[in-house]
Amino acid sequence: MEKPCQHQQLVENDLCSVTYCPDCGSVDLNLGSMTLHLSGRQLEGLSEAFNKAVARKRTLQQMQGDGELLGDSPSKELH
Repeated sequence: MEKPCQHQQLVENDLCSVTYCPDCGSVDLNLGSMTLHLSGRQLEGLSEAFNKAVARKRTLQQMQGDGELLGDSPSKELH
C-alpha cells in the first residue's frame, strides 16, 4: 500500500495555493474549489506559459497606452 502524500505548501496568495509532495513529486495547484494535480514538468510548463502570457499582456497594454498593466477592468471585453 502506498503511503499518502505529505504535501508541503510552496506558495499561497488570495487567488491560489501550490503544494508539493517530495515523496512522489506531485504538485497541486488549488484555485478555490478546483484543484489541478500536476507533475513537476507540468508545473514548469504552466509557469513558463503564464510568464509569457503576462509579458505579452504587458506589451499589448503598453502599445495600447493602457495605464492598468495587470488589472482587469470589468468593462473590457476579451476578443
